[in-house]
Amino acid sequence: MNLQPQLLVDELVRQHDAVFARLHADLHEAVLESATRWADRFSDPAEMSGLTRCVTVRQTLLHMDTSRSAEAGLTMEMSLGQGMSVVLKDRAGHLVRVRKYPSYLLGKRTRAIRTPPPGQREAAEAVQLALDEGMAEPVFVLDPTRLPFELFVLWQLDGEQIGLAEAELAAVVAIDDSKTVRILATAPLPAPAKFVAPSDPNADDQSLFDDFGEFDGDAEETGNDPA
Repeated sequence: MNLQPQLLVDELVRQHDAVFARLHADLHEAVLESATRWADRFSDPAEMSGLTRCVTVRQTLLHMDTSRSAEAGLTMEMSLGQGMSVVLKDRAGHLVRVRKYPSYLLGKRTRAIRTPPPGQREAAEAVQLALDEGMAEPVFVLDPTRLPFELFVLWQLDGEQIGLAEAELAAVVAIDDSKTVRILATAPLPAPAKFVAPSDPNADDQSLFDDFGEFDGDAEETGNDPA
C-alpha cells in the first residue's frame, strides 16, 4: 500500500493543528447557522437543497475569516477560490478545499477507505524520520503541484440534518467523478478551538471546548449535495 497520502494528511493536521482546530469550530457554527438562516423557508432542514446548504456554509466561513483581525503566526491562509470555494493554503503550497462529503457520488462508500493495517503507519513514520535526517524536506511529502490526489476538508451533517457530525482532512482522487472517485486517506480535524483575537488579554488561552456535544451523532446522507 502507498502510505504517502496517509502520512501527508497526518502530517498536515499536526503541522496546522491550530488552523484546523479553529476551522472545526467555525464549521460547527457555520453549519448550524446555515440551518437557522433558512428555517423560515425550510422548517425541516432535510428539505434544503445541498447547493443551498453548501453555498451558505461557504459564504459564512469566508465572512467569518475576513471579519477577524489579522492574526500573527497562522500557518495557513483562507481565500476565495473558483465557484466561491473555500481554499486554505500553507507556505509549502498545499491547497486544501472545504467541501461537504460527496455522498451523492460515493453513495454507500462513505467509509470505504483503505486505512493502513495496525503498525504499518507507525513503521512508515519511523522510516520517514530516519530518511529525513539532515534533509530540508520530508521524504514522503511530494511537490504539492504534482500530487496525484487533491486535499479536502470534508464535513458531514448530523442525523438531524442541523449540525455538524464530523470533519476530516482527506486525500481524494477525482472527487467530482462518480465512477472513479476514491478517498485514499483521512485524518480527523483537531477538537474545535475558539478564535481568540490578538487584543484579548487571554490570547494565550487556546483551550479546546466541546460546546457542540448536542450535535453528536452519525451522519446521514442527504442525497442532494452537489458541493
